[in-house]
Formats: sequence, structure tokens, C-alpha cells
Amino acid sequence: MKALLTALKSFAVSIGGLIVVIFAVFWHADILNIIENIGTFNLVTFGVYLGIMILMFAVIWAQSKSNALLSHGILFFLFASSLSGFLGDLFSNNPSNAFSGDQIVSVLIMLYTLGVVVAYLLYDRPKPAKVNELITLPMIIFFAAYYVVFGFSSTLLVFLIVLVAFLLGSGTVGIAYAMYAITSSIFLRLNSIFTSFSNNLDQSVNVWFTTMLLIAAFVFLIMSLVKKIQANEA
Repeated sequence: MKALLTALKSFAVSIGGLIVVIFAVFWHADILNIIENIGTFNLVTFGVYLGIMILMFAVIWAQSKSNALLSHGILFFLFASSLSGFLGDLFSNNPSNAFSGDQIVSVLIMLYTLGVVVAYLLYDRPKPAKVNELITLPMIIFFAAYYVVFGFSSTLLVFLIVLVAFLLGSGTVGIAYAMYAITSSIFLRLNSIFTSFSNNLDQSVNVWFTTMLLIAAFVFLIMSLVKKIQANEA
């Protein structure tokens, strides 16, 4: 077992490991469906593409800063439910659904990223960094906006990922993931607003309020992210 985990850990920081995490991001974004609908372009699809690019930046940045634990940890979180989905299908009335290509690839990505995370935790035992950035203005605005729009449970999940990024010494990735978490929602709401305008429908005050709230959080986050990139911070 130790030999396997050590091999996974070594592979994770190689070019092959980088290719795998890039593929995993595209797979999470359902790249096959995106390719099939490549001709469809609106604010919703733009938000999806932008979200993919931000998530891609986060994992590549983590890899480039020798923080494979963080990049693979994020991907493990994103694919964590794939195993339960596989088992649910396997013991359903149609067990053959568990062996679809999509399901198998997602489970393999989940198992691979889990192996890398376990290897780093067992053999590197990373020391936690300070998390002072969690109480900066951009992060406070982000978490407040996210809580208002999505509620406590969703906010807690995002908070844990951002917290892990900060604990592993990467404020840049933490901020990028926060941006990723709200990107699609912003453009989905903007699309709803413009659709209502174009069809002379009544505007929803709630949609306007939550959209402005998320945009404000996004602007503060991107300003903070740009500063960190310019300073080449982890």
C-alpha cells in the first residue's frame, strides 16, 4: 500500500499528473455535453465557460506552486459523490447504469484524487498556515453574499474548501475557488434579468438584489486575486 501511495504522490507532481487534473476539470464540467452544444452561446453558457477557466486556473496554480495536495483535494471534493452514485445505481433495478462510461470515469477520478490526498497526509503531514485572510473584506463580503443567496449548508461546504486552501498556504487558490463558486450563478441571474426585459416581463426584486450582491462579491474577489497574482503569491 505504501508503494502505491508513494507512486501516486510522485505521479501527481509530474506532467502526467497535471494532464490528469486538467482532464478532471473538463470532465467535471461535462465537456462532452459542452462540445455537443458548442454552437449555443448565451449568458448562461458564458458563465459556465468562465467558471471552467477559473477552476482550471485554481488547480493549475496549485500544481505550479508544488501544492498537489490542494489541487487534488479540490477535485476529490468535486467528485466525492460519484462513488455513492455508482453504488446507488449498482444496487438499483438497473445495475447496468453503474457501468456507464461517465460513471466509471468519475469514480476513477475520485479514487485517484483520494489516493493522492491520503498519500500527502500520511507521508508529508503538511503544517497548517495562518488563515488571517479569511477575515479580509473580500472574503467577508463573499461569505455574507453566499449565505444570503444559497443558505447555510452550501456556504459551509464552500467555506471548508476555502479554509483548506488557506490552511495549505494558498490564498490565491482559496480566492479563485470562491470566484468559481458564484460565477455560474451570476450569469444565470443576469440571463434571467435580460430575458425578462426582452419579453416585457415583471422584474423580480429578489433576482436583482442577489445578482448585485454576487457581482459585488465577485468584484472584490477579483481585485484581491489580481494583487496576489501580481505578487506571485501561492
